[in-house]
Amino acid sequence: MTPFGQSQEFQVIVDGQDKMNPPTRIAWWNFQTKVARLQRALQGATQAANSLTPRFAAIRRALLDTPNAPEKLLMKAIALRDARTKFSAALSGDQALRARNMNLPPSINERVGEISRSAHVDGRPTQTQIDQYAAAAAEFEGTLNQLGN
Repeated sequence: MTPFGQSQEFQVIVDGQDKMNPPTRIAWWNFQTKVARLQRALQGATQAANSLTPRFAAIRRALLDTPNAPEKLLMKAIALRDARTKFSAALSGDQALRARNMNLPPSINERVGEISRSAHVDGRPTQTQIDQYAAAAAEFEGTLNQLGN
């Protein structure tokens, strides 16, 4: 490993921060923190759901290849796969319907992505951003609760 020099201390200053009064800056920071937390949770849930796809396929293949495998197990595996598909559609949207140019409401990931893209450092979050965050957080919580049932 080749060293690049000695460590340096630095301070990160958000562009436009100097134009905000302290309450506005705190409101902006708190909102950005909430959005980032939700975005990380969504990314983790999406990755976990996507990693299950090949596993469910292997389980189904194994059950089909097993002589005298109880049909109840195959039906349970199919139900789990379908629940994963529904969960993924709630997080990222129904890709099959989007491919057919169906007009669909935004997915949870799309809502949070739009909040992140539209968040500017020129003041408090807009009411639209706050409403989008509330809708995405509530929908994500509801989707997680359905998954547990």
